[in-house]
Parts: sequence; C-alpha cells; structure tokens
Amino acid sequence: MLAAGNDKGEVRVFDTEKNKCLRVYNNHQYRVGALSWNGNLVTSGSRDSVIYLSDIRQSSKYVTKFIGHRQVEYNIIFFIKFIVQIIFQKQLGSMWVQVEL
Repeated sequence: MLAAGNDKGEVRVFDTEKNKCLRVYNNHQYRVGALSWNGNLVTSGSRDSVIYLSDIRQSSKYVTKFIGHRQVEYNIIFFIKFIVQIIFQKQLGSMWVQVEL
C-alpha cells in the first residue's frame, strides 16, 4: 500500500501490487502537508486547521477529525497498540493530542 497527498488537498491510497487506486479522500481545503500510516489507518494534515484520521477498510471519508491547530503541521506520528499521538511542532513548543481507538 502507498498513500500520497497532493496540493489539491487529496489523499490517494494505492495498491502497489495491483497498480490500482483504492481510495481518494477529498477532505482538505489546502495541500496535504503531513501523512502517516498505521496498519489500515491513515492520517493527513493540512494548513486548513484539520487533521483527518481515515480507515481504508471503511467507505466513509474519515473516522474522526482533529480541529484547531494554528500552525502548519510538520509531522504526524503513530504509535503501536492503537494509541495515536499527533504532534504539531510550533515555534514556541509542541501540542500533543492523544486518542485511544
């Protein structure tokens, strides 16, 4: 599997063995600046102040969204055992959001 974000705010998920696009998420208003995987979960972040968590097994656009960050995100990091920690690095520190799925 491969996920790629673009400057239109789309995230596309590809099956690289079958050379096929499986999902297209059109959630963001601006370019996708951060993308991360954990099994079937993919998170995407953008300067539109929203991070989307999507499950590629589900047909819905996203499972949940995190709203309100004010800086462009730099990285989104998944940790094992279904604990998701999303890190936004700001000029004067970091904001951590932790969600148990």
